[in-house]
Amino acid sequence: MVDKKVTKKKVSKKKIAKKKVTKKKLIRNKTKRGRDPYDGKALYKEAVKCIKDHKLIFVSDVTDMLHIDPKTYYKYIKEGSVERQNVQNLLRGNKLSTRVDIRNKWRVSDHFQSQLALYRLCATEEELDLLDIGGRREKSKPPLTESQIDRIIKLTTPSPDDVRKLYEQGD
Repeated sequence: MVDKKVTKKKVSKKKIAKKKVTKKKLIRNKTKRGRDPYDGKALYKEAVKCIKDHKLIFVSDVTDMLHIDPKTYYKYIKEGSVERQNVQNLLRGNKLSTRVDIRNKWRVSDHFQSQLALYRLCATEEELDLLDIGGRREKSKPPLTESQIDRIIKLTTPSPDDVRKLYEQGD
């Protein structure tokens, strides 16, 4: 057997330090999902994917799923942009489909409360007034006319003679 010494390549300290810096830099610039947090297109694509996969209905849900701050979302998906409109349309579509699903479940349900809730959604103002026996719902009143306002002022404002009498009684 021949003893051979295993020789290591001599690497300068500068190269080792340079390699470590580049690795740290890559880790710092990537999130858990491996995307660059400053890339607006990747952020938009992930937002759309999350909305479709999880049927999200709020922007706060999107930011939570992407593990980003809402400020970051609004910074890279700017108001008025095509991307923002697409995201809003997807969220609106999910809201609509959720509402339709809930109403369909209420329709086939045997529970009285579910059917009453659905009826209240579909009812006219008159039917709602008839249903609301407890008087919890505010009824819309027409605005007061000027003559009604004048009458109220006269009824609630004491005359000077009444004020004098009250003042004399107070002594």
